[in-house]
This record gives sequence, C-alpha cells and structure tokens, in this order.
Amino acid sequence: MQTDVEQRVTSNGSQQPVRPSDRQIIEFLSLHYQVHEGIIIKWVSEIDLREAGERMIAKLEQNLSKKQG
Repeated sequence: MQTDVEQRVTSNGSQQPVRPSDRQIIEFLSLHYQVHEGIIIKWVSEIDLREAGERMIAKLEQNLSKKQG
C-alpha cells in the first residue's frame, strides 16, 4: 500500500516528511492489516521501543562502519 507523504522544506532546503496525525497512522494500519482500530491501538501500545531503538542504533553503526571502511 503506497500513499503520498506530505513533505516540508527545511531552512537548509532539504525535504522531510511531515508526521501524520495519530488518527491517520491508526486508520492506515487498520486498513492495511484489515483489523479493527482497537487492535491497532493495542499492538502499538505493546511495541518494545527499547528493542526497536537498539536495532536502529545497530543499523546506524553498521552503516557508519561501511562508510569508514
């Protein structure tokens, strides 16, 4: 499922995506997974942000070491 992402131009001229509203995120996930919005809210509330952060840091470190090597 592909959607248009609103972009904003920063002061240095680069473009960054504008964060969708909570409602938009929940509606999108509900439609994508074809489940009730209440289930999406439950899933989101159970996200392990520490584990997700650790994966993100590991990926950044991996990319950095590739650039340096």
